[in-house]
Amino acid sequence: MDITLQRICLPEKDGDIPELYYRAEGSVIQMKNSLVLRRGGRVITNTYMNLLDESAWNRYTGLTEWELRIHARGHGRIRIYGWTDGTEKLLSEAEFTSVQTVERVFHGKFGNRKIYFEILAEEEFVLDQARYTADFEKPVKQIHMSLIICTYHRKEAVQRNMETIRRSRFFDRSSEYYKGLDLKIIDNGSELKQTEEDYFKVIHNPNTGGSGGFSRGILESRCDEEKYGTTHLIFMDDDVEIIEETFYRLYSLLCILKDEYSESMVGGRMFRMDRREIQYTASEVWNGGNIIHIGENQDMTRWDNLTEMNSRSGEYSGWWFACFTMDFARGNLPLPFFIHCDDVEYGLRHGGAPIILNGIQVWHETHEYRKSIRMEYYDTRNSLIVNTLRDVFQNPKEVWENCKKRLDDYWNRKEYDMAYAVCIGLIDYIKGEGYFLRSGNWIKRIRLPFKTGCKYLAAVLWRIAYIRYRKSGEKAFLSYKKIKEQYR
Repeated sequence: MDITLQRICLPEKDGDIPELYYRAEGSVIQMKNSLVLRRGGRVITNTYMNLLDESAWNRYTGLTEWELRIHARGHGRIRIYGWTDGTEKLLSEAEFTSVQTVERVFHGKFGNRKIYFEILAEEEFVLDQARYTADFEKPVKQIHMSLIICTYHRKEAVQRNMETIRRSRFFDRSSEYYKGLDLKIIDNGSELKQTEEDYFKVIHNPNTGGSGGFSRGILESRCDEEKYGTTHLIFMDDDVEIIEETFYRLYSLLCILKDEYSESMVGGRMFRMDRREIQYTASEVWNGGNIIHIGENQDMTRWDNLTEMNSRSGEYSGWWFACFTMDFARGNLPLPFFIHCDDVEYGLRHGGAPIILNGIQVWHETHEYRKSIRMEYYDTRNSLIVNTLRDVFQNPKEVWENCKKRLDDYWNRKEYDMAYAVCIGLIDYIKGEGYFLRSGNWIKRIRLPFKTGCKYLAAVLWRIAYIRYRKSGEKAFLSYKKIKEQYR
């Protein structure tokens, strides 16, 4: 069976960085979904979005041969290259001389190369379409993805993403992707109109944060599992920017995954919203809360950042875009962290390195734009719980030392409001799993005292926390160990 692995895609909106898609010299103009090259123009696709990483596709699928199908017209030359170990090799070339669109098919065997092509225009030359395909001999797996978006008062952003998904081929009855995806929007702010259609739902939900919203999405997908034949769930933030190709590429990958990877999580990279060519992270390593971002802040228009981009992964992927099997989600609900660290705990519970592949990504606002005392409270409380659950902390003393270091860092920087939030987070951690899991207690409204009072209030709260921790810290520490089996 012939299956499309990835399409050559082009920038879609103002602000997109062309060099993520193609590199051009001379007169090159994009006309909707086509590239027009004037005489002497040159385009090459050795880019993040459009090169074919043979080693990644072969590793995860076992494919042995690929084809590149190019639809073009005009007068020019196509050259196919393979890059490996610092050496570029010309694999094949062909000449186009027709004013009508014609197809040229190039063949190759999977190895350890990065595959890309070059266009040289001798007169006007138009690239209409190109895609990498493969002939898959085994029966292709029947895949249905349920895309779950949890939203809270971000109506414009979620509507933009909703429209992108609903105009995709997954909702086109004539497409091979039709019935391959359904969309569930869990509206914690109850702003959108409740809707229930085939493959599309908008569901009002109390404001239970990301963990509660995605849990509701899992429960709804359980109800639809038999109806749709759901095999995978995608958790995605409401305020990301997306392209359709991400979902097509993910779908193709899932259809032909090797059995040894069939239970793996697939992660989407996060690119920065403020600098769209910069990859903020490919996946994450928890590292006890001092998170390591794989491929942190790399400029993905640079060739030296592309050669190993799919070879190193982390421990989990954030819920800006993370794909889990239905088998896993059916038996596991997120812990009610409300916001922050819910995706960490869920991903670490899943285990295994996420699959990452170029072209599967979103653009998202990064952490430094979201810092607040409310976020610091959740970061403190929830990271302490995660580290206790994951055995990063071996005893209650390590909990205290971790929190004291966090407090000292803010105190030395004179960020007394953040120190105040740390104290509140620790005090609530000490209340134990019974308090944490009780309905509503995972949500906290932090009321900041007047600025000059933060220093003195934080000092008093830290003494209170110290007294409570000496009395109840060990009991709280042991109580969190009981949680692991409760949220399945």
